[in-house]
Amino acid sequence: KVARALGETTPFPELALQMIAVGEETGRLEEMLASVADTYEDRARRSLKNFLTILEPVVILGMGLLVGFIAFSMFLAIFRLNEVPF
Repeated sequence: KVARALGETTPFPELALQMIAVGEETGRLEEMLASVADTYEDRARRSLKNFLTILEPVVILGMGLLVGFIAFSMFLAIFRLNEVPF
């Protein structure tokens, strides 16, 4: 059986193995493999969406800090010019 072979050789999730086994028993293996692929594709999309949702504010904060540092450096240089004797 395909499900047993996959379970013994690769670290497949238990849900996927059970779905493949059901597909083998019912003679609809192709449909079940497509269903397994859809299930894990949806999970991957949700995980990526969550990651990007967290990453966006972090990137904005980093850009703000970078712009603030550049502005601070420019103002510091301007104020130091006032200290130069003529």
